[in-house]
Amino acid sequence: MKHTRKTRFLMMVLLGASSIARGATINNVAPELYFRTPGRNTVDKVIGMYPYHVHLDDMASNYGTFFLLPKYEQSWKPSMFSKALFGDALNNVETNNSTATSMFNSFYDNDCSHGRRSINIAGSQVENRTANALMAENFLLAPDFQSVISFRPQIRTFSLDFHFYMELDEWLEGLYFRIYGPLVHSWFDLNFEESTPTQSAGYEAGYFAPAAVEQSSLLQSFGSYAKGNTITVPGVTVQGLQYGKIPGEKKSKTYFDDLRIELGYDVLLDEDYHLGFCIEAAAPTGKKIEPEFLFAPEGSKHWELGGGFTGHYTFWRSEDEDKQLDFIVEGDITHLFKMHQHRTFDLNGKGLSRYMLAEQLGSNVTGLLVNTGTDVAPEYTTPNAQFKTIYAPVANFSTREVKVSIGVQADIVAMLNFTAGAFSWDFGYNYWGRSKEKISLRDDDSFPTNTWALKGDAQVYGFTSNAETTGPLGPIALSATENSATIIAGTNGSSSTVTNANVDNATLAFTGVSTAATQLVAGTLDDTNAPININTSNPAVFIALTDLNVEGAETRGMSNSLFTHFNYTWLDKEDWTPYLGLGVQVTFGNRGHSGDNNSSEITTNSSTVVNTDSNHHVKCEPSSWAVWLKGGISFN
Repeated sequence: MKHTRKTRFLMMVLLGASSIARGATINNVAPELYFRTPGRNTVDKVIGMYPYHVHLDDMASNYGTFFLLPKYEQSWKPSMFSKALFGDALNNVETNNSTATSMFNSFYDNDCSHGRRSINIAGSQVENRTANALMAENFLLAPDFQSVISFRPQIRTFSLDFHFYMELDEWLEGLYFRIYGPLVHSWFDLNFEESTPTQSAGYEAGYFAPAAVEQSSLLQSFGSYAKGNTITVPGVTVQGLQYGKIPGEKKSKTYFDDLRIELGYDVLLDEDYHLGFCIEAAAPTGKKIEPEFLFAPEGSKHWELGGGFTGHYTFWRSEDEDKQLDFIVEGDITHLFKMHQHRTFDLNGKGLSRYMLAEQLGSNVTGLLVNTGTDVAPEYTTPNAQFKTIYAPVANFSTREVKVSIGVQADIVAMLNFTAGAFSWDFGYNYWGRSKEKISLRDDDSFPTNTWALKGDAQVYGFTSNAETTGPLGPIALSATENSATIIAGTNGSSSTVTNANVDNATLAFTGVSTAATQLVAGTLDDTNAPININTSNPAVFIALTDLNVEGAETRGMSNSLFTHFNYTWLDKEDWTPYLGLGVQVTFGNRGHSGDNNSSEITTNSSTVVNTDSNHHVKCEPSSWAVWLKGGISFN
């Protein structure tokens, strides 16, 4: 029943769709998403600390506190992740939209009502393809392949924060330091599913390899391609996807996040108020980030340096001094230094192009000629390149070693605290934001120049004959490239594929036979069983280093949170004072906004929205909720 519903939904989407428009593309999307790390949360520092544990007046000796904070956090409204990762490839149906829910759920599983978004995969031979369907040929699938893939991304995190704070009043009144950091276990889950695929066709000789490729030799699902699987075809080598893989299962990781150290001084310190400043540094832990998977936990890998401020003011205190109301503010602002890592890039103006199929060409041309003269006075020369029988997803060579820095990151808390004897209650607001990443390629010279080109829907082999009685003879590798192809469509179109009419710089292909030049033809016949002349590219157009959309991969983030915390302190203990509290936090990721013609406003029911700003920078920070315990002991 489950597969039947998915198949019915697939047909509903595909049969009711408009025709594909050649040249359509996907807007800028984020090849990887990097979020606020668990160790960067000022809320954890301040909740439950006032008025008994930090920044105390008239203390004659050193004193401090140590606490543990176990926390569980979970993202919500998953369509924000889907929009950031897949952009316009997503169908215009979000299953938590009340106008579509009843229709959608009648064809699909009930879990769709929790923000599942879908993408159509369709080969170029599929009639009435949706205008944003991804072309199946890029994924080593049949030209009539159809399926629907869907996502409901979610992040869950459990962390245990270790925190030590100490005032050094015995040395210098108002001097303090703290050291802290969390042990983290994260689960990232795209909740990827695929409907039952349909396909029956293979490829004619010359499209993919010298000989025809049967449907049984191709991959049988998009999910197989997304995991990095490949095919074995005589005459060519096909690399599987190495980066940006889309796993069908959750990815988890356990790591110790940033280790942070602060050294501060309270320039003002009184029973009713204090004001202090600190310098702050963070040391990264763990391995270098590797973008093998599209959606997986990584942690922070930046060294940080900056400063912070802290202050409180007591608005009211009861006559018996048993109750009081305080306003507390604390903030941290740091710079994230350059770090070396690997990043995967799309091509300029081609969202998701890291998943497009590329062909390797070389300058050693054998047997391939083009006419640079005229029909009356032909002059045959070799083109600038020729297909060298190797295919690869663009991601396999667009993944480069880079340097990444972030100008500024701010984490600011403002809260009210009400204390009545041993009980206290905190309620406040937290702002977090970071500026756009700055990414620069580390080793420009290592890029494979004049090597890779987009295949699109081009024929890559021509033949000396394709008479029906003899079949194609003498397969000759061409130089056909499609620099204008996108993840949605090639440039030829279904009616002109076999002729290569719309490849880059199209010109008739020839080969040298004895002393004469012979025109090459396609591996198929026309309606009258006559040979079809075939074109190649002269010159072929290669993917250059400058084609990598480095700027479009630079993300930024912002979130706003509300939190509350209840705390109890055992005041009858003098030298060692324990305390225990419970709290919750609700975080709202940044919203999109309208701007100039390059900006994009996404309107959904979600309280977390991703948008591309005027410089095509993806903004993405998850909305989440968190619950924690905080227990510790103060000493003097």
